[in-house]
Amino acid sequence: MIWGDLADTLHLVYVLSLPEDPVRKELAEAHFDAIYLENARVGFISEEFRAEMLGIWKVKFLKMQRFREIIAEIPPQIRLEHFLNDGDSPDIPIPVYVGYLNEIREMARGAPGN
Repeated sequence: MIWGDLADTLHLVYVLSLPEDPVRKELAEAHFDAIYLENARVGFISEEFRAEMLGIWKVKFLKMQRFREIIAEIPPQIRLEHFLNDGDSPDIPIPVYVGYLNEIREMARGAPGN
C-alpha cells in the first residue's frame, strides 16, 4: 500500500513538474512518466488509464457476487460522494472515481451479468 501511494505521488510530481525540471527527467527514466501495461504506455490519469480502471472496477463490483450485492443495495436516492476505502486511495481523481462508482451501482442494480 505504501509503495502504491508513493508511486502515485511520483507520477503526480512528474505530471505537475515543468518540462525543463531535472527531476522530471529522472522520474521519466524510472518510468514514472506513465503507467506501463505489458507493451502499452498509458498516461497517468489519462482517458485510457481511466478506462482501464473502470474495466477493473466492473469486474470487482459486478462480477464478484458479494461486492455486487453490497453496491446494488445502496438506495438510488443516496449518491455516493466519496471513494470506498478498501485500504488504498484511488488512482484517478476522486470525482471521476465517485462518478464511476455511481455508474457501476446503476449497472449492479440492472440486469444480471453487466
